[in-house]
Amino acid sequence: MDGEELQSRKGGNFLFVMGKSNKTIWIRKKKTTKTIPFTDQDLSASVVGHFMEIARKFPNQVAIKSAHQSITYLNLDQRSSRMARFLVASLGLTQQPVALLIEDKADMTVAILAVIRAGHFYSALRPTDPPARLTNLLNDFGTSILLVSEGMLPLANEIAPAGCRVVTDFEATDPDDSPFLIPITPDSLTGIFYTSGSTGEPKGVPQSHQSLLLSAKLVGLYLRYGPEDRELLMHPFSSATSISSIFNVLLNGYTLIVIVHGVCNATIL
Repeated sequence: MDGEELQSRKGGNFLFVMGKSNKTIWIRKKKTTKTIPFTDQDLSASVVGHFMEIARKFPNQVAIKSAHQSITYLNLDQRSSRMARFLVASLGLTQQPVALLIEDKADMTVAILAVIRAGHFYSALRPTDPPARLTNLLNDFGTSILLVSEGMLPLANEIAPAGCRVVTDFEATDPDDSPFLIPITPDSLTGIFYTSGSTGEPKGVPQSHQSLLLSAKLVGLYLRYGPEDRELLMHPFSSATSISSIFNVLLNGYTLIVIVHGVCNATIL
């Protein structure tokens, strides 16, 4: 379905934004109430504290939506807290790299928040990449843990280097889903994103809490997106652009739409 069809079915409530990659992101734009503003204290901390404020104010607002599930801010707060406790129990409080290979995009987004919430940083693997490349990336990333969905387990076992533990039950191990918050400095890493390597070896590009907070603040301040808006995530999770898109949404209280294989049904929006 192309943009014109979506626009006609939704009465023109779509704003079309063309990014550098020439991929269109559809955002439904309506008059909206202002979301929670960023304070100086927010910008000198981590993304987690501001997310928790959003979750407290809009607990029943849908944070992530796909064809298979809708996750409210309360659900996201609970699930990511549970996973964060598992990661701290497994890796401790010193910042560690965590690799992700999760098939469902909504579940991947939950895991990304959980890793960051635990004070660690992630790298998301593309399952369509050659296994040899994935093994090389894991070696360079230096992780001791690979979080995997059940459907990705055969690939994970093939690519995991020695000393890297493959884990599938990372969400069901801790019944405590109360809000989880630990001190995290704004210059702490949130993720490492590898280049294609077309001009040599892939290089890891870091992203910090502070850069995500500043990006989300600008979105809220100038574009004034809020709970009635929707953004369609079009970039792969291995791309640095994806993490900005995710947290522009989650730190301003609107809804991230995730789709499978580029297929979008207007009812999801």
